[in-house]
Amino acid sequence: MDRCDDRRAPGRPDRRQIFSRTAGEPRKAYGNDVAGIRLPAVAAPRATYTGWNLYADPFPADALCDREGSEIPFSPTQAERIAKGDPRVSIEERYPDAEAYVTAVTKSVDALVADRLLLREDGDRMIEAARQPTP
Repeated sequence: MDRCDDRRAPGRPDRRQIFSRTAGEPRKAYGNDVAGIRLPAVAAPRATYTGWNLYADPFPADALCDREGSEIPFSPTQAERIAKGDPRVSIEERYPDAEAYVTAVTKSVDALVADRLLLREDGDRMIEAARQPTP
């Protein structure tokens, strides 16, 4: 059996299926993997990031595309999240204001710098980027 075949859901899954926990793949409630070095984009997320994607037509429908990742943004507000049926917490629920997001990114950067997994100058750029308004 092809590796892709045993990991895909039958039929075209909706996004809620993508966020569900799969045996052997621990995930936070927002769908991001827990294991490994968690860079600020994952430790202080504004989206679900995957290391895989599903092909779209004209490629084999519903086949797993494991060389391309996805970024699936969180809904900006709780009302939008509920209207879409998205089980993930919205950005406004997760970060009550812009400074709360910057604080979460800074905490992640500081931990990575202390563990010598990130250069301070790179971390400072990440913190500065977190201060910029989102498009």
